[in-house]
Amino acid sequence: MLMSEIIIKQIREEEIQEKEIRTWSTWSCDKSEFPW
Repeated sequence: MLMSEIIIKQIREEEIQEKEIRTWSTWSCDKSEFPW
């Protein structure tokens, strides 16, 4: 593998993690609105 390919892979993984965190944050907001 080339270094550039490894870097691109890391960036993609970080982007996926950011998306997951954003979805979790929205879920937590929804849960706070509904206390049950």
